[in-house]
Amino acid sequence: SGSFGTVTLGRVWSAFFNHVGTIMDPSQNVGGDAYGGSYRTSNTLSYSGGSGPVALQVDLMMDGDNAEKSGVDAWQVGGTYTAGALSIALAHSSVAGTPEDTDQTGVAARYSMDNFWLGVGYTSKDDGTADDRTGTALLAGGGSGDFSWWASLEDISDDDAGVDQSTINLNLTRHLSKTARVYIEAALDDNGSGGADRN
Repeated sequence: SGSFGTVTLGRVWSAFFNHVGTIMDPSQNVGGDAYGGSYRTSNTLSYSGGSGPVALQVDLMMDGDNAEKSGVDAWQVGGTYTAGALSIALAHSSVAGTPEDTDQTGVAARYSMDNFWLGVGYTSKDDGTADDRTGTALLAGGGSGDFSWWASLEDISDDDAGVDQSTINLNLTRHLSKTARVYIEAALDDNGSGGADRN
């Protein structure tokens, strides 16, 4: 760690999550299905840094459990540009596989006000088949004192898996300290493909 940035080896929060995921899936629990990306990754060499309004992270995942037996199994890169109350994030990941690699791209933005914020995000995952998995999310949240909340309207489409789903999520959190919290989170799904709904 130094003025050039920070290098970490081991288990880390991924570049995709730190930039796009934190906007699209604020609590990493019931909601956030539209995100569809990685969270924590193991066996990872990660660099994070940046300059001025730009923050960057690059990850190399090595010797994992996919089709590649040695070397770099996957890589990710994420970046966020912040101008005042507006943050715009981009991320891309690629996982080596057989017969095709799996690539995912995401873009998200968040606008923050005093006790309120708005967010939007989109991800697209291509595993080499005919149809991509896509997720779109519109979010809003806020808070005051020890309480915070967020809600989202999400759409997930994956023809290969037979998924055509719209979801409404709601989260209410009580912050007990800087590291402890209790919350309730619920989701209402409308599975347009004919599968089971969730509520």
